[in-house]
Amino acid sequence: MARAAAAGHPAFPGGMPALTVAIDLAGQGQLALMGLGPAWTPERLSWLQSNLDPLPVAPFAYRVYSRLLPWMERSDHAPFAWHGGLSLHLLGLGDSDVFPLYHQPEDVNWERKALIDLAVALHQLGTAPKLPPLPVADGLVDRTRSPEGAGLLLFGLAWPTELVWGVVIAGIVAGLADLRRGLPGVPRQLVVGLLAAVAAAGTMAIITGGGWFSPTVGERTAMAVMGTEATGWWSAAPVAVGAAAAVWLAIRHRLGRGGSASFGAALGAIGAAWLDPVFALPFGAAALLARLHPLFALIPAAYLLRPSALRQFTFHGLAPPLFWGAVWLLAWPAVAGWKSAATLGRRQTEVPCPSSSSSDPS
Repeated sequence: MARAAAAGHPAFPGGMPALTVAIDLAGQGQLALMGLGPAWTPERLSWLQSNLDPLPVAPFAYRVYSRLLPWMERSDHAPFAWHGGLSLHLLGLGDSDVFPLYHQPEDVNWERKALIDLAVALHQLGTAPKLPPLPVADGLVDRTRSPEGAGLLLFGLAWPTELVWGVVIAGIVAGLADLRRGLPGVPRQLVVGLLAAVAAAGTMAIITGGGWFSPTVGERTAMAVMGTEATGWWSAAPVAVGAAAAVWLAIRHRLGRGGSASFGAALGAIGAAWLDPVFALPFGAAALLARLHPLFALIPAAYLLRPSALRQFTFHGLAPPLFWGAVWLLAWPAVAGWKSAATLGRRQTEVPCPSSSSSDPS
């Protein structure tokens, strides 16, 4: 259908539709906006915010995925974007942001509120004012084109490019301001961070792969659709995260010294910004907030280590449970600075008192 519209088929007298909406898993869970790929400029995101009330959730991770990997979109909206149009995906999110009965014959239930929310959203999209145009016209087939601007929908608001870049740049500047203390500490941070990540990952692998929990409906669905082995990983996710966090914190407490968590997070922000500023946003926020406390450098890892996020990785065939622990590699900057900079500075500048003379009773 997308090819026919792009080729000028008589069924599409106006050419490519102004907006194509794919509807998936309708009638259950929480309505979400997905598939907001490269063509969704900040102006077009503001258009969504202005015309959808209530605004469906727009998960940050899916926005990054759609911007960085638009050619890997799997749902029916994607070909219209690949052929130069504008499209999105209205998806019903269930437990852990996935639908346990996805593509299963037991999927026979529906929720009245979910259907009403979907009908309201479709009506608002269909009666909204004209969409803002792109700075340049939508091109032909180009699955790998760079996103326009750095806008996103977050906390129910449309973030403009300037705000996203502002957080990223502020974090990088805050981290680089700690250059003198941060640069010498990077080797130790990397070694301790790797050691802590391996220990945490091993802990998670033992728990998720040990078969200690009974398989759930979601696991059986993932096994049927993606071929993922059902080892009890759905129920094991919270326990695995908690145990791995305890191991990671224990190693940090024992070995974490010096360095700068803010500087390390800023290095991550620089690398992420080279790929995409929206992808760099949590790294920039981590670098900025790590000036207050080193554990804020955990923000990028913590976002992905939520049990719901880990279940999504496996449910969608992106990462088996045995590899969940690899996310801990992102936490390496946070192992720094267990001892505060003020404490270290005082220790270095302390001068021992001269020994008292034996003839002086004082």
